[in-house]
Amino acid sequence: MPEARADTTAPHGDTELDRRAIRPHSAFRYPKFRIWMGGSFAAMAGVRLNQVALTVLVFDITGDALDLGVLAAATAAPTIVVSIYGGVLADRLNTRFVLAFSTAVIASTLTTIAFLVVTDSIELWHIFALAAVNGMALGLDDPARETYFTSLIPVGALRSAVTNNGALRASNS
Repeated sequence: MPEARADTTAPHGDTELDRRAIRPHSAFRYPKFRIWMGGSFAAMAGVRLNQVALTVLVFDITGDALDLGVLAAATAAPTIVVSIYGGVLADRLNTRFVLAFSTAVIASTLTTIAFLVVTDSIELWHIFALAAVNGMALGLDDPARETYFTSLIPVGALRSAVTNNGALRASNS
């Protein structure tokens, strides 16, 4: 009687051979994805640097730790609320347009803050208001960013792209 062979099919349909053929960085073979990841890294680094700079600016102006919490809330609350609808907009509108729009809004808020600082006319409410606008733009940007990169690669490299995008986002947290 022949010996029973163990089934090598994974629950999601992959075979052992398929799992060995997966290359963790296969998405980087595609120039558009490489450019996307580089740009995403730069954009995420800019967002984090902005958060640090605004925190230092608020503390420099007021010296009050409570104002730092208000700044965090002024950014986070609009991001959370808008991201609920941002995913719908990213699906219904041209994703590139949503990304371009949100990036332009973020750039304009940062430019406005820089102008107010340079002219020495910055006030605390300016920072909170612009942080809220920035938070709304991030609420649009994040869902669009999550869906757009999948259009840059073939389906065969999707697993690699999702993994690498997740690693980039996790490293930015």
